[in-house]
Amino acid sequence: MTTMFLNPAAKSCYDVAKLRGITPQEAASQMLSEGWQFEGYDEYGEQAYLPPLNLVNLTPHAINICDDSGAIIRTIPASGQQARCAVSTSPRFEIGNLKFVSTVFGAVTGLPEPQTDTMYIVSLLVKQAVSHRADVCSPGEMVRDTDGEIIGCKNFNI
Repeated sequence: MTTMFLNPAAKSCYDVAKLRGITPQEAASQMLSEGWQFEGYDEYGEQAYLPPLNLVNLTPHAINICDDSGAIIRTIPASGQQARCAVSTSPRFEIGNLKFVSTVFGAVTGLPEPQTDTMYIVSLLVKQAVSHRADVCSPGEMVRDTDGEIIGCKNFNI
């Protein structure tokens, strides 16, 4: 049998059972009660689960997660920390009272070091600046109300 894991973070209930000194059935039950999510089966046919994921919102506002109908199913509050890109602008020209500039984005600040089982939610600009980081995501497909205002997102960009 080949591995069916979709995510390399998945752990087999057999492996967790060995670490905890219990049976795989007890481990599976404990893992579910701890918030682990069923992921599939390993190469030995053992159930595998993903550990609970800690989402840390490093934007200045709450992030609403919406289902396919647009209903808000979860809100992730702002953490109080913000990840930002340094910005510098250079004047280019003016037309009347309109100013045109060139913008250069620099280093990211406020982004913690990677933590096990933690995903950081940041702006798309920050996400693009740290595209090498697998623990960083940004809001994906936006959901809008009837007035066109953004009310949340359906998914996350990784």
